[in-house]
Amino acid sequence: MGYEAALSLSQRLADLRAAETAAEFFELFADDLSPPGAETMSVVLPSGWSINFRCAHLSPPLGASGDLDWTRVSRVKIVSVEQRT
Repeated sequence: MGYEAALSLSQRLADLRAAETAAEFFELFADDLSPPGAETMSVVLPSGWSINFRCAHLSPPLGASGDLDWTRVSRVKIVSVEQRT
């Protein structure tokens, strides 16, 4: 990972820490999310890398449909940082 990639990673991590919920973070970077609505999310960085994360609640907040309710997720776990091909 080069300087530009490390800088964009650092900036996105700061944005993630500043967000009160995962949904708030998603609103900021909606165009960079893949796949939207899944239980594991990926945020594509401008440098060609991606941050992959999931809900880190012991009891994940679920919506009425039984899907993960990202508007109530306040803890995420980064599962990988990968270079996109």
